[in-house]
Amino acid sequence: MEAQDLKYLRAKNTVKKIRGFYIHSFAFVVVILIAALLPFFGSEICMICFSNNPWINLLGFFPWGIGLFFHGVTTFHWIGPFHKWEQRKIKQFMEEDE
Repeated sequence: MEAQDLKYLRAKNTVKKIRGFYIHSFAFVVVILIAALLPFFGSEICMICFSNNPWINLLGFFPWGIGLFFHGVTTFHWIGPFHKWEQRKIKQFMEEDE
C-alpha cells in the first residue's frame, strides 16, 4: 500500500469515529430531554413515569454519561501521552517495514 492510501484510510477511520461520537452524543441528549420532560406532561402520555421529579429520573443516565465521556476521550485523544506513544509506535513499525 502506498503512503497516500494509508493516510486516506487513517483519515476515513478517524471521520468514522467522530461521526459515531456525534451520533452517540445526539442520542444521549435526545433521550435525556425526553426523560426530563416526560413527567411534566402527566400520565396521559407516559404511563410509566418513575417520579414526578425529573432529576431522579436522570440519575439512571449517569453511567451512560460516563460511557459517553470515555467515548469522547478515545475519539478525540484527550489523553495526550497515550496518543503520542501510539503515534510513535505506528511510525516505528512503518519504518521497520520499509
